[in-house]
Amino acid sequence: MNKMSNILTQTPDKWKEKKDRDEDRDEEFDPSARLSVSSYCGGNLISDQWILTAAHCEKYFFKVALGKYSSGQAAEKIIHPFSEKHIYKDSTGHSHDIMLLKLSKPSTLPTINLPPIGCTSPTAPFNNPYTIMGWSDTKYNPKTKEYYHEPKNLQCGDVDLVKSCTGRDLTIGQYKKEHLLCSNSACQACPGDSGGSLVKDGVLVGINVAILKPPSQYTIYMDVCAYRQWIKDTAGIN
Repeated sequence: MNKMSNILTQTPDKWKEKKDRDEDRDEEFDPSARLSVSSYCGGNLISDQWILTAAHCEKYFFKVALGKYSSGQAAEKIIHPFSEKHIYKDSTGHSHDIMLLKLSKPSTLPTINLPPIGCTSPTAPFNNPYTIMGWSDTKYNPKTKEYYHEPKNLQCGDVDLVKSCTGRDLTIGQYKKEHLLCSNSACQACPGDSGGSLVKDGVLVGINVAILKPPSQYTIYMDVCAYRQWIKDTAGIN
C-alpha cells in the first residue's frame, strides 16, 4: 500500500522552548511543520497559496493540513488539497531537495517571512544562534534505534550554524551539488523534522532535509536564500 504523507503547517503564535527545557520562555514564531518518517511531512506556508518543503517528501502522496494546533488535535486542522508541485532543478538537470506546493485554494492563515530577493546567504561567523522548529518525536531508544514520544506542542530549539559543510562543501550523496547550511549543536533535528524550519529573527533561512550519522551528526538545511529567485519565478513571491 502506498503511504499517505500529510503536510502539517503551523501558524504564527506563541511557542515554548521544549528541547532546551526552558518552558517559561515564550517567543513569537513563524509557521513550521512536522514530518513523520511514516506519515507526515513538514512545510512552511510562505504565501496564501504556496508551501515550501523538502523535495524528498515528493515520493509520498500529500494532503495539506493547515491551522493552529498540536499534532494530536485533529479537530483544529483544515485539510487542503494541492494543485501543483515544483522541484528545483539546476542547469545539469540535478534535482535539489527543495519543493514548492501550491494549494488548490488560498489560505487565510498568517505566513512566514522569506529573505528578500538578492539576499546574501549566511556565512561565518553566522550571527548564531538560529532556531529550528518541527513536530518530530522527542525521545530515542538506543536499543531499538527508534524515536518515539510524539509531542503535543511544536518543538523549538537553538542551534549554531557551522562552516564545515555549508555552501557546496558537503560531498555526500545527493547533496554534494546543492546549496546548504548545517548545524552541529546539542539541540538537533530528529526523524520527523524534514521540511521544517530554520529561522532567524522571524525569517525562514533554511529547510530541514537531513541528519548525518555519527560521528558528524550534522543537521542539514537547504539554504533558502540561494533558491530565493527560483521561489519568485515559480510562485511569484517578491
